[in-house]
Amino acid sequence: MSQRKEMLMKNMEFVAYEGLNGKPGFQMTLHKSKEGRYYLYVACFRHNGFNIIDVTDPYHPTPSKWVEGPWVKEGIKDGQSLPKIQSGDGYLITAHGGTMDVLHGTPKGNTLPFWGGMMIWDIETDPMNPKLLGKFECKGMAGVHRFFYNGGRYVYCVGNKPGFLTFILRIIDIQDPTHPVEVGSWWADNQYRANKPGGGHVAFGSKEFLEMATVHAVTVKDHICYAAVANFGACQIDVSDPTNPQLIGYLPMNPPFGGGAAGMSIHTYMPLGDLPYAVVSTEGERPRYFSNENKDGLFKKLVTQPMNTIGIVETTDPTNPSLISIFPYPEVPVGYTHGKNFNIVDGVRVPFGPHNLFDAFGKDCYEPYKGLIYNCYFGAGLRVFDTTDPFIPKEIAYFMPPDPEVDLFNNEDGTLLPGSKVAITEDCLVDDRGFIYVDTGAMYRIIALACFRAGIKADESEKVIAKLDDIEVTLGYDNGTQKVYLNGEDVSLEIRREEIGNMTSAIAVYEKVRENMVEMQRELAAKNDVVMDGRDIGTAVLPNADLKIYLTASSRTRAERRCKELVEKGVNCDIDTVEKDIIDRDYRDMHREISPLTQAEDAVLVDSSNMSIDEVVKEIIKLKNER
Repeated sequence: MSQRKEMLMKNMEFVAYEGLNGKPGFQMTLHKSKEGRYYLYVACFRHNGFNIIDVTDPYHPTPSKWVEGPWVKEGIKDGQSLPKIQSGDGYLITAHGGTMDVLHGTPKGNTLPFWGGMMIWDIETDPMNPKLLGKFECKGMAGVHRFFYNGGRYVYCVGNKPGFLTFILRIIDIQDPTHPVEVGSWWADNQYRANKPGGGHVAFGSKEFLEMATVHAVTVKDHICYAAVANFGACQIDVSDPTNPQLIGYLPMNPPFGGGAAGMSIHTYMPLGDLPYAVVSTEGERPRYFSNENKDGLFKKLVTQPMNTIGIVETTDPTNPSLISIFPYPEVPVGYTHGKNFNIVDGVRVPFGPHNLFDAFGKDCYEPYKGLIYNCYFGAGLRVFDTTDPFIPKEIAYFMPPDPEVDLFNNEDGTLLPGSKVAITEDCLVDDRGFIYVDTGAMYRIIALACFRAGIKADESEKVIAKLDDIEVTLGYDNGTQKVYLNGEDVSLEIRREEIGNMTSAIAVYEKVRENMVEMQRELAAKNDVVMDGRDIGTAVLPNADLKIYLTASSRTRAERRCKELVEKGVNCDIDTVEKDIIDRDYRDMHREISPLTQAEDAVLVDSSNMSIDEVVKEIIKLKNER
């Protein structure tokens, strides 16, 4: 069995690592304090507690602080798990349940008592020292595994309840956090068992158990609860009246997906921003949780497993959601040493598929939906998909950590997790500090291209200005590369032609053109954190920018770089001609009356004439971190 020691990634940068006090992390939440500091709270599937990390500087996170949860009885230090954690409005909500030897590595036949339910903590007063405010108990098989809370009055709990089999939806009012109360609940057919002889008990891991409906994960937006209900479907539940939740539509997911003990036949169901779409996933599983040996019980010999996947559901008609696309199989990177795919690891057939999606949306410290879906794919690492076109989702980035050197999750005899010790990615969060790169020069080039196509010359100012009303400029990304669009058409390559560049400089002197572009650029900067590239950004467009850099190089160096770029694209060029065009354009831009090219007084000069791209990037990051 091989051990992969290197990180594998595409269109991502690794910046920091924290060991979580040797406790295997599970699900996470992020809290942004009134002072603007960022605190990451990490739950633990195996242990009773959570870690806290100050990630205000993501490049240098503080050492994690372990907060041990309350134990059900003094002297009992096993049998309790804290798998789920979320926050909002200054509250931290934690899920509590019991451990099982087949999932958690606790002693075989573990029957230690545990407390199941949710706890409410104050993290606004002192984020590093949460104060327990109240508890809501869920008695039953495993207590609470998941819930949804991003702020507000209600917690949407997925928990056990006497008289019901497996997890149901329980809506908890935390207006008084010291005394949370249940105000409503919802369950699927056959989950109510109190009217059955003997209470309808079903043995864990039995055929009937594996075929029973169970609510697994929920997300809530605009009074609609998107519930992933195993062995039932992707459900949309109206919770506008929390005392009387009503199912309004559902999409069956198994068959064809999921089934058996490989994981949840449906794992997550959540809306995509304000669009009439939702993302749905089945659940792959941790490869080492399953035996390839013949034996009875929950985990039998693996001969085959159903496909586990992610898909897009159209919800235009909430009563009739429809699956419209399936995500591609995660790219197997060059250098992956465990095999040609993720289903067979070092020659052993294993279950494989997605796990947690980034579903903690809605808070101001999280990235809003911008077309990207982030998913932890267990052994395939973190995967990022572009769903700008929901009918054709594309993978654009991934990160696979190295395989672990030690196993923090196995039982004492080492039989819980057989097979290769591959890295398992469980959960991800995306905060609001992502930067959008805005090439303002490309925006002006689009105007020039539109005029060029229309036969408008640069000196025909009135026609150029009139043309502005017919031009829609948009920016987008494809496979991690920024694209620019003219009225929906990708013109990223065409705008780089020399004649378009020369025309751009000529039309950029017109006041109406600049007013139009500046307004658009300021609007982008107001809504997002941006890295904005242009000749008047620091002086005219964003005079109050957090960091201004006057990036320059000699005309000869710039000509050499431009010629190299053109040759790589199959375009012949004369370096002397290119240099002359650069010098001429600089002169025009420096001497125009409106927003001339000049270094802002508070801008940092960076001369890249003798620097590589990596050296320039490092210098800019250094300047940013110093602010």
